[in-house]
Amino acid sequence: MQVHAAGVDRGVWHLMMGTPYLIRVLGFGFTRPKQPVPGLDLAGVAAAVGKDVTRFAVGDEVFGIGRATYAEYAAAPESKLSRKPANVGFDDAAVTAISGSTALQALTDVGRLSPGQSVLVIVVQPQ
Repeated sequence: MQVHAAGVDRGVWHLMMGTPYLIRVLGFGFTRPKQPVPGLDLAGVAAAVGKDVTRFAVGDEVFGIGRATYAEYAAAPESKLSRKPANVGFDDAAVTAISGSTALQALTDVGRLSPGQSVLVIVVQPQ
């Protein structure tokens, strides 16, 4: 996939920093990261598809979770991708998979948000 945008979340930061140190012991690299190019969240255009891929074709705009997403091209399993809605930009789609699901989990599990309730979301654009 040709990456148009990649998200940055706390998990990636922890993997890059190697903290807490338990991350190193769990197999992510003791003296340096095993994955030299970081990144998990991504949005972009399918540049190629594997022979068993049925949901996407070359040229499809997609978003989801991949590997080494801070590079120009990244690989992602078909099961971890979704079609990017036409009315959503690449930047917004890129942060949806991990950061968005984390926010949703916080609202439902911790905040006990239920269907019919509302949430105020304040979006601050960088200057």
